[in-house]
This record gives sequence, C-alpha cells and structure tokens, in this order.
Amino acid sequence: MDFFNRKKGFTLVELLITIALVAVISALAIPSFQTLIKKHKISLEAQRVLTTLHFTRMEAIKRNSLVSLCPSSDGLACSPDLSWMDGWIVFSDRGKRGEIDHDLDRVIRIGDPAKKGNMLYTTKHHKWFGYKPGGGSVGSSGSGNTSFIICSPDRGIEGQRVVVSITGRPRVAEGIGDRVCGSG
Repeated sequence: MDFFNRKKGFTLVELLITIALVAVISALAIPSFQTLIKKHKISLEAQRVLTTLHFTRMEAIKRNSLVSLCPSSDGLACSPDLSWMDGWIVFSDRGKRGEIDHDLDRVIRIGDPAKKGNMLYTTKHHKWFGYKPGGGSVGSSGSGNTSFIICSPDRGIEGQRVVVSITGRPRVAEGIGDRVCGSG
C-alpha cells in the first residue's frame, strides 16, 4: 500500500543541485557562444559585401556600361571622405568615374552602414570601385584588384576579407590575420 501513497516530485536538495549544475554549465558556455555570435556577424557582413559586388558586376554586364559603388551616408551622392562603414550606393556610372551625375547616372541600390562596431575598408583605399561592361573591375586607385576587409572591434575575433581579382571575380577569403585588423 505504501507504493501507491508515495508522493512524486523532487526534493529541495535535488533542485538546488540541478540549479547549480545549470549555472556552472551556463557560465562555461555563454562566453563561447558570444564569440560564435561575433564571428557570425563578421561573416554576415562579408556576405553582404560579396552580394553587393556580385550585383554590381551583373548590372555592369546587363547594362553594358560601367557600374560603380562608392561610400555614401545619404544614398544620393558619393562621399569620398566617408568610410565604407557608413554605407554605399551602387549606380550606373556614365559620367565622370566615381561621381554621380544625376543627369546621366542612376542610383541602383543603397547599402546600409556596417553593423554596429564592425569595421570595413579596402586595401587600396578606393574612394569608389566599379565594374566595366565585360565584368572586369576598376577602382579609384587605378587598380581593379582589391580586398574589402571586415574586422570586429573585439580583439581575438578574426576578420574576413572579400577579394576582388583583376578579372572582377569577388570571393570571400578566410584567415586575414590579426595585424590586418589592427589587433596584433
């Protein structure tokens, strides 16, 4: 008869031990999870740049004309004094290279600023970057090959780079090293 009258549940000691175990496991897992989230944000930013470069290249081929992108905070005009972190615009570039002539050129796409804290710059310090009708790349420094570097503000989080070859092909490259992002 005692078998049927027995109460079911957990004792206070069992609950305290369970809570202590959950606290210890959480304390160990949360910092690793935060690092994973920061790495993912860098990866997302690199994919966003890559997508923009693919889009710009395809627009140049489709329109059979130069299509450029440049830093812009307002989405209306290029701002060569700004950083690529402030956002960018993609535009048909029929007039003077790297500048929007509103009579000739048309803004095709506006890129949002980099996610909070992420740094974005080019290795050749391009004020604008574009694609020719055949899909080859060209930049304000005269060179068509460059890298867009994406860095985290946190030390210990490795950045990524989007490499653009002289033929115009963009790709994400891993392992840029700490010194490139300024944490080494």
